[in-house]
Amino acid sequence: MMTHNDDQHAATEAYERKQGRVRPEFLNQDTLDRVAHDHAKDLIELGAKSAIHPLPSTDSKD
Repeated sequence: MMTHNDDQHAATEAYERKQGRVRPEFLNQDTLDRVAHDHAKDLIELGAKSAIHPLPSTDSKD
């Protein structure tokens, strides 16, 4: 079970990853925010489905 501190740490890591992303010029943050807002319900449903059937990890721990 995740504690509040674990949740906060995970959120901080996600925020830092988001800030560190380099996107092509045509995918600026305003465009991404607008798409996310306009399609929030669809994105939430996709996220729920991916949590049920997660993709194989691409993280290399070697």
